[in-house]
Amino acid sequence: MVWSIGFEVTNYSAGIMEDCASSPSHFFRVEGIEITEAFEAIAKQINQLRLTQ
Repeated sequence: MVWSIGFEVTNYSAGIMEDCASSPSHFFRVEGIEITEAFEAIAKQINQLRLTQ
């Protein structure tokens, strides 16, 4: 899984970063202190992952 966070980026940069993420839901575009919420959301998603054989 690949997450990306666009911190105070332009529309062009946000599009590129969103394309790098595993899916649109793995990309966060944030301004200022919203970055904390992005990291919390990523941590929650990581904690929900389970390894399978």
